[in-house]
This record gives sequence, C-alpha cells and structure tokens, in this order.
Amino acid sequence: MPASSDTSQSGQFSNLNQLMQEQNRLRRQAAELNQTLGSRHPRILANTEQQRIIAGQISSERRRLVQRTKQAFQTAEA
Repeated sequence: MPASSDTSQSGQFSNLNQLMQEQNRLRRQAAELNQTLGSRHPRILANTEQQRIIAGQISSERRRLVQRTKQAFQTAEA
C-alpha cells in the first residue's frame, strides 16, 4: 500500500479518535462528579447527556468508516 494511502487512512480515523478521547474525558469527569454530587445534580445530568451524544457520534462515525471501507474494497475489486 502506498505511503499516501496510509496517511489518508490514518486521517480517516482522526475524527473517531477525537470522539473517543472526548468520551474518555467525559467518563473521567463523571467519575469525579459522582464522588461529590447526587445523581440528579444538573452537572451530572449534563455530563450524562454529553456522553449520550458522543456515543451516537461515535456510532455514526464507525458506520461511515465501514461504508467507506466497503466502497474502497469494491472499487479495488472492479
């Protein structure tokens, strides 16, 4: 595989990596907040909502990457 193809592939995953880093940050933050705040505290609820949104974005990004990989494979077969 050419080097330029390797570079473009790693670039395809950068958004997913960023989303996963944000998810990890939110999880760490939630663990810290849970030590001092109740489960219905607005900051806990906001964090939970942010985690839900990020999880959806990660799922969408994974689907997009799978679709792009399938298309590249089909193109290479042709």
